[in-house]
Amino acid sequence: MSIRYLVLFTTPTGKSTWHEHDADEELQIGAKISIDGVDGACEVLNAWKDLDDQMLAFTVRFPKEQFKPEFG
Repeated sequence: MSIRYLVLFTTPTGKSTWHEHDADEELQIGAKISIDGVDGACEVLNAWKDLDDQMLAFTVRFPKEQFKPEFG
């Protein structure tokens, strides 16, 4: 088993529009990893405008080369 990369990240954002006086604030925290060509990620997103918005996402990607049949 070989780990190609492991990335931990956090991304704070704030945005407002010209016709609204309050701003949307979000914080995204996550991790991305690649082990033996299989990539995976886990991310959590919190938004504070409504105080209730949360999202949890998992992603796993397999390269199609791992599913090729081998012929002798």
